[in-house]
Amino acid sequence: MDVKEMFKRFLFALLLVYFALVVVVMGQDQSGFISIDCGRLPKNSTYSESSTGLKYISDEPFIQSGVSKSILAEYKSTLQDQVAYVRSFPQGIRNCYRINVTIGIRYLVRATFLYGNYDGLNQLPEFDLHFGVNFWDTVKFDSVVISNRKEVIHIPLKDNVQVCLLNTGSGTPFISALELRPLKNTTYVTPYGSLSLLLRADIGSTINGRPAISRTHERTHIIQWVNSKLANGDIESIVEPKLEGDFETNSVWKAVELAMACVSRISTKRPTMSQVVTELKDCLAAEIARRNNSRLTDQSIVTDSVDEVLSIAMTTELSPFAR
Repeated sequence: MDVKEMFKRFLFALLLVYFALVVVVMGQDQSGFISIDCGRLPKNSTYSESSTGLKYISDEPFIQSGVSKSILAEYKSTLQDQVAYVRSFPQGIRNCYRINVTIGIRYLVRATFLYGNYDGLNQLPEFDLHFGVNFWDTVKFDSVVISNRKEVIHIPLKDNVQVCLLNTGSGTPFISALELRPLKNTTYVTPYGSLSLLLRADIGSTINGRPAISRTHERTHIIQWVNSKLANGDIESIVEPKLEGDFETNSVWKAVELAMACVSRISTKRPTMSQVVTELKDCLAAEIARRNNSRLTDQSIVTDSVDEVLSIAMTTELSPFAR
């Protein structure tokens, strides 16, 4: 591997730290969010999910049928709050949620299902999901404790959408959560119709192999985890292990501190993208200076390397995948 390629890999590792922390915060503005906990009572109850901070409401105003059930207590400690209960539909062939929306706004609609042996039968059901009158997907399960999510992107032509569960004779339909997220109308543009999820690639929820939210009992948020490591002066635990300690420590500190500034709750304290680029160029320059016998000393090459890696990161790490 030549020196320039090695520096690109070093910079890309710094960028992964930066983007991983930034993406965690990008979704915290809940304007226009509709987050429905299906089966949780009472009717007007609301709560903030303990690991994400998302605000959920009861599903009672959105449906007139079904019964509330709790998954087994032994599963709850490792799962998010919105899947602790389900709404089950032992009666009727077709049961529908009706949710008011804004006409013309592009929405991501997500339905979540987690069995959790809520009925004590330990038999995984299978049933159909419809979006209005149209078939959406068949809901199947591989495990009692592994959730199944169905997503569709839709622009409503009227002021409500309906999500319906159909009993196909292979078990009682149920649902854990329904979520609607408004999207920019420039996202996933199509000439007509809706888009159903085919594949999602998660590129921003891990640092050093850690999930954004720990599934341990403490459910530590990754920003809290990074802060705790920084407070103890432990930068090595944050860095990608594949670097095998071969990095300029001050550069990594600077990159991580930059990433933490980007996730500040105070918007005025977050750097602009041009400031980020400038700081990352400084990080790379420091890494180059560390290698006294390096042939890569021309600042123009440093700039080209940074620009090339940033271009790769912006196109492969932040662009949406086709659905």
